[in-house]
Amino acid sequence: MVDLQPRSYQLEMFEMSMEKNIIAVMPTGCGKTYMYNLDDNLPVT
Repeated sequence: MVDLQPRSYQLEMFEMSMEKNIIAVMPTGCGKTYMYNLDDNLPVT
């Protein structure tokens, strides 16, 4: 398993999503699922 580090835009979107309900609209391959999985309390998709 590779230890990935989130990119700055992924962290920014993740932090915003923890403050309020947002919809992340980003191109394919930008790491939306990865951002979702940054929170250990959410179910793995």
